[in-house]
Amino acid sequence: MAQIFGDDWAHEPAQASRWGHSGPRIFAGVLGTMALLAVLPVSYPPGGKTLVSLAVIALMVVTLVEMRKHDRALCERCVADFPLNPALEAETYRRRLATAHLLAERRTATWYLVVILVACLLPLVAPPPLRAPAMLLWLASLASLVYLMQSGVTHRRLQPWCPHCGPQGGSDQVEAPEPTPLDSMS
Repeated sequence: MAQIFGDDWAHEPAQASRWGHSGPRIFAGVLGTMALLAVLPVSYPPGGKTLVSLAVIALMVVTLVEMRKHDRALCERCVADFPLNPALEAETYRRRLATAHLLAERRTATWYLVVILVACLLPLVAPPPLRAPAMLLWLASLASLVYLMQSGVTHRRLQPWCPHCGPQGGSDQVEAPEPTPLDSMS
């Protein structure tokens, strides 16, 4: 493949897109739009509701893919937005950092995903008297998704100062001990 794109193609750093940089805000906007469309009475033409639902899902998937690409690349806008006192900001946003770590555990994330899926399906299957509380639960689950997304953004920005990551900023590598004079003789 390197012959097709030239020798430098495989060694070029990945570039972050603007869409990926703005992904958390776009994702929050999509979730807000979903909430508004569900709460406000909207009259759709025949087949229009399905088309709008598919478009919203497609926008969410594309946004998540762009956010993933963004997180794997160097973004100059993120570097420019770097806080002047990151240790103080890490202390200020300690709840967000703790949330990011809580949902980094596979078991907790699995249960969170199950709860979100149940909350999304509950308004569809709830009997009419329980539909309003089911809708409120669904809206609360959307709000928790937005908070989770913001927690991840905050954690990526402040990871070296995160009190939950440890002294190496989340790295599993332990610093090598200082060599002793006997080590250099072998």
